[in-house]
Amino acid sequence: MMRTMYVSKAEQAFTHGDLQSMCFRFAAANARVEISGVLLRIGNYFVQVLEGEDALVAGLMRKIRRDHRHSSVTVLLTEEASSRVFAEWSMHVIDCDQTYYVDLEELAELREQIEDVCSATASKKEAFARLVVHMVEHVRRRSAITHAAAASG
Repeated sequence: MMRTMYVSKAEQAFTHGDLQSMCFRFAAANARVEISGVLLRIGNYFVQVLEGEDALVAGLMRKIRRDHRHSSVTVLLTEEASSRVFAEWSMHVIDCDQTYYVDLEELAELREQIEDVCSATASKKEAFARLVVHMVEHVRRRSAITHAAAASG
């Protein structure tokens, strides 16, 4: 199994609704071929993690590179993986421009680094990738607590 993380720059403005609608379609398509992952919007940038069978992820990356909605697709991380980090998400979206994410400590650092990450050294790209994973884990924990509280209340 392969895990790939990339960053790209949006070529058009997306509302939160646009993003949700797109990701709903992506999630359905990904679920059919057992690809999992997460998409973050940070200002005018996207960061996406994809996990799945090597050929399927590679094919999806070729399609992503041709997508006119974004440019400057820069792979931050490609690795073989023995298990999925995002098994429960065929494509989850985290829109960092939404108010419920603004208090995340990692978000300020991500915003500072994202414009330069495309031209960064390999070690800086790896550090950025670790920061993204850390922030996503924080969102997951917070989401699990919120869902548990809603279920018990």
